[in-house]
Amino acid sequence: MLFGGTLPPETIPHTTVFRQHIYHIVDGKVVWPSVHGPIPERWPALPAGVAGFFTLYPNPDELLAGKLDEKLEAYLAGAQPGSMLTAYAEADGDAAAGGQFAPLGLTPAKLQAVHARMHALCANAHVRYGSVTCGYIASSLGWSAPGLDFYGLDIYEPCPPGIMNALNEWRENVSAFQPDPMLCIAETNTSTPARRPFWFSAIFGWLKAYDQTGGGVPAMCTYWNPGGPLSGPWLPGDEATIEALSLIGRAAP
Repeated sequence: MLFGGTLPPETIPHTTVFRQHIYHIVDGKVVWPSVHGPIPERWPALPAGVAGFFTLYPNPDELLAGKLDEKLEAYLAGAQPGSMLTAYAEADGDAAAGGQFAPLGLTPAKLQAVHARMHALCANAHVRYGSVTCGYIASSLGWSAPGLDFYGLDIYEPCPPGIMNALNEWRENVSAFQPDPMLCIAETNTSTPARRPFWFSAIFGWLKAYDQTGGGVPAMCTYWNPGGPLSGPWLPGDEATIEALSLIGRAAP
């Protein structure tokens, strides 16, 4: 199991994965939501022993027409073994309104086709391709596709009906959608610093148990946003959290 997140790899000891969203940026600002995200010319170079886990937001019509194949193949060619990729993470957000990308024409059916094409393009590279949702209920899987390499979840506190119940519900729903799935946590955190050692350790313990009995766990990624209400900033002096994350990093492989 890879372990890390959105912090620079050297921040947390034993980091083995770096998580990043490749957003559409105009005049230095993120355009959100967007279906016009860039495709980098090459997979980024990372420290030895650290894999990349990235989210792309490619134009779905151009992608499905094959117009982005050459760019994507060049991008994927440089990926290190163990690398991971998804497109349109959390597309199920604001499900009551039809999903956060639906106003831009990215319906569940079109995203399923996007996932299938991206999965096929990744098949010849050192890249696992999967979907990432922010909901653990069954309807969130409508924004995914069967047969992917992994199924990811972004999960934060508060999390009714409790973190263990939520993770168990997610496992059951994904397993009904895709038997024996590979599961990963693509983003997680709590904005309450005192809760972080418990929060991260509880999720890791659940993943480790699933890794031993289920379809496998490719990664667990933390998420840090200085201005974000769900995560909050990284606190360099929070020794309890740093120790908890270091223990997870040592136990994750």
